[in-house]
Amino acid sequence: MKIYIHIICLIVLICSKLSYGQVGINTQTPSAALEVVSEKINKTGKLLKATNENNLSMAEVSTSGDLKISKALMPAGDPGTVGTYLISQGADAPPVWRDLPKGATIQIFNAQRDTNMTTTNLPGGNYTIITFNIINSSTDANYGSWNGVNNAFTVAKKGIYTITAGFTSYDIQYDLGGVGPSGDWELYSVGIYLMINGNPVAANIPATIEYNSKYSGYITQSLILNDGDRIQIGGQSNMVKWKQGPSFISVLYSEIP
Repeated sequence: MKIYIHIICLIVLICSKLSYGQVGINTQTPSAALEVVSEKINKTGKLLKATNENNLSMAEVSTSGDLKISKALMPAGDPGTVGTYLISQGADAPPVWRDLPKGATIQIFNAQRDTNMTTTNLPGGNYTIITFNIINSSTDANYGSWNGVNNAFTVAKKGIYTITAGFTSYDIQYDLGGVGPSGDWELYSVGIYLMINGNPVAANIPATIEYNSKYSGYITQSLILNDGDRIQIGGQSNMVKWKQGPSFISVLYSEIP
């Protein structure tokens, strides 16, 4: 009988501790009501995991701090609808799902290249599509899609698109029958072009620059595009060869009011 009394007392003490104290897992000094510290040897594993009765993961917190959920994010029980955005309501209030305000501008695509294209010189006299190998944004199919082979962004809905891009051209060389530069008069330029459906619609052509030098071109343009229109950035020179250096592109979308 005394054993049962001792067990009951122990359970009461544990429940009291859980109710009024702080509980730590892998820590002797918890700083919250419940603090879980990952094991040092498990740097890429899971810190917390919740599964359903079929052992399917519902939510996970990795030891790196990433949060993964398998179902909809539902503030105040609202899962939202396709095309809506989660808008903060400030402190002590859950966010709400809202339609994009009329005329609001959002960034829908961003990419860059940090390294030089050092394989071969690009021929002068033709438009050369600028390449971007680092994609910085997750593309929303409601607004468009990115083709990494053609380095083209195809829009998915009519709206106002603001495209900003820049690139560095370097190792600029005279390319006329293999004849090299013959004097200070031999100055060249490499222009940056906004291409829509393969055709240039806007350009920034810099002043001429010296042989074997660098130049950074920059362009920004806003225009109305339709579903299926294709955005690319091109470089073009006049009778010179050049190479592509670090580059970037940003695409903003504004709904037509």
